[in-house]
Amino acid sequence: MKKPMKFLIPPLLVIGIIIFSLALAFLEGYEKVDFRASHKEVQPAEFDKKFQPTELKADLDFLIQTLEAVHPNLYAYTPKLVVNQERRRVEVGLTSPLSRIEFYFRIAPLVAELNEGHTKIYPPYEEYFHFIRNGGLLFPFDLDFKDGKAYLRMNYSSDSLITEGSELLSINKIRISTIVDSLLQYISSERVSHKFETLKESLAHMLWLIYRFENQFEVEFISKSDGQSYIRTIQGATYSQIQTQKSTESKDTKQPYYSYHSLPEEKMGVIEFQLFKDIHRFKKFLEETFTQIQKEGITDLIIDIRENGGGYSELGDIFLSYLTDKPAVNVLNMEIRASKQIKDWYRKGLRWYVSWLPFQYIHPTWRKIWNAREGDIVVVKSDPEKPKENPLRFTGQVYLLIGPKTFSSAVGFAGAMKDYKLGTVIGEETGGLATSYGAFYPFDLPNTRLWVFVSHKRIFRPSGEDDGRGVLPDYEVKQSVEDLQKGIDTIMEFTKELIRSNHSVIQR
Repeated sequence: MKKPMKFLIPPLLVIGIIIFSLALAFLEGYEKVDFRASHKEVQPAEFDKKFQPTELKADLDFLIQTLEAVHPNLYAYTPKLVVNQERRRVEVGLTSPLSRIEFYFRIAPLVAELNEGHTKIYPPYEEYFHFIRNGGLLFPFDLDFKDGKAYLRMNYSSDSLITEGSELLSINKIRISTIVDSLLQYISSERVSHKFETLKESLAHMLWLIYRFENQFEVEFISKSDGQSYIRTIQGATYSQIQTQKSTESKDTKQPYYSYHSLPEEKMGVIEFQLFKDIHRFKKFLEETFTQIQKEGITDLIIDIRENGGGYSELGDIFLSYLTDKPAVNVLNMEIRASKQIKDWYRKGLRWYVSWLPFQYIHPTWRKIWNAREGDIVVVKSDPEKPKENPLRFTGQVYLLIGPKTFSSAVGFAGAMKDYKLGTVIGEETGGLATSYGAFYPFDLPNTRLWVFVSHKRIFRPSGEDDGRGVLPDYEVKQSVEDLQKGIDTIMEFTKELIRSNHSVIQR
């Protein structure tokens, strides 16, 4: 009896390892590759390195070749002729050695010309992080852009005269309109409104990178307190100071991606959903939140995704199961361009404990891609299933808040809410298109090692419609300048008043 047992142990062990690896793979998601593994960081000793024109032109060629090989339709929003003209202009100008930051200045606007939000050159961050780690001082204000003007949203400096809502006119004697126009040309997006949202989040980085504004800043502004114009020289803030103040003023530092609060006396609940990230934590959050919603007897639920820039769409599907008992998905179907780059990346990007498994044969999507010829478009259709019984499912009225910063997977969720008529959508058109390109493939340029992202999927909203627009609200409401200066959230207050008026009509 002992011999057969010895013979059975190795096969059983192998089967156990396979089952364990598969379980881990599907728990984490087989496409959740490590993006950082695609980039080799540049070290400080290399910051000032100059690259010869031949190296720069080789990087430019590699850039365009890779974008064309991977993207399902690279010239969907900008004609190839226009992009080629810009490419030739860049190429003709490569006559002298450039640093990688200088090269970024040349090619980032070329990629931004494609007007596709997931296809972009990441602004060089190693030099920036080196600056801030060594105590460099950054532009100490967050701004909002409204009606062609810039207003102070948050002040990280010690100057108390520049209060929230003050209008900024210039930085270091350069008009703010000139600065904004120059910075927007480096930002990739389908919609201008989303470019402004991206600029708001990356302003300090872009000012340092493009203008080399650092340490001390001369600002001209109109004070919110007295309406007078002032010019002040302001000391910058460290990155640590900025992050500490943001953390202190955050509504919920323990749950930065999603949070819940309520107005129990009015039976209103508010879920602030800021990022499609951490699926296990999100499941726990939903279970706890909807348990609380039932306890409080909430009848009207506001879901705020105005600040949500996307992430993993699986979170949206899970969320839908708490809002409807009908089959519903965030994505109707996808089109994927089969390419050598994508095949290699899917394989190399897997976690170490599953990279040895033959996923190209196990998973149906991978099997389609592996069997396709390079350049072919593979269509992957979703098959919505009726969600499982959920005793925590919400049956009241749902209100979804959207805006220009709503992007990527957050747009997919908004599209599902709209197309399946699961709630009332309020705010502004989403920053991302409802049917769009996404799921980026990251790669380095071979010489300068600039980090590039390119979409490799076309993703269709649940209705299948592609009208070149974002998700549109049922009620279009914009943040007013007057409310901004008073610290009032125009869209949230409109939603609350809408709920109150609906209840008033019902009571009558």
